[in-house]
Amino acid sequence: MNGKWSYPFTAIYGQEKAKKAILLALINPKIGGVLLAGDKGTAKSTLVRGILPLLEESASLIELPLNATEEQILGGINFEHVLKTGKRKFQHGLLARAHGKILYIDEVNLLSNGVANILMNVKETKEIKIEREGISSDYYSDFLLIGTMNPERGAFI
Repeated sequence: MNGKWSYPFTAIYGQEKAKKAILLALINPKIGGVLLAGDKGTAKSTLVRGILPLLEESASLIELPLNATEEQILGGINFEHVLKTGKRKFQHGLLARAHGKILYIDEVNLLSNGVANILMNVKETKEIKIEREGISSDYYSDFLLIGTMNPERGAFI
């Protein structure tokens, strides 16, 4: 998200309920998350990107790509390390980077059911346990989840 232009959050006209929901979640992350649903062109993504200047550091927002795999999200074997050294090494996934930050998903309703279920499970338990190819890793991930969706493109599970 760092290289993307963002319109100032305070300059967005209207959307007062959405703004309030985002601000409340930023103030109290125990809220867990915010889902902004609305038609195309209602400034959902612009609102989320507009909070970047309000955050302590611009890298506090991690965007989850819709085509992310389970291994990219949770972690797995670092194959580059295996090829270089011949030894297996675990590589943490996107949820490790999202710990203590905001995980943003644009068009959250387009995620695969498998990925959506993983996210909801981790959001609830805050724990990730991985066992792959004889390597196991446990780590903690607590993040604020912000998603946007256009209801015309389907429901979110």
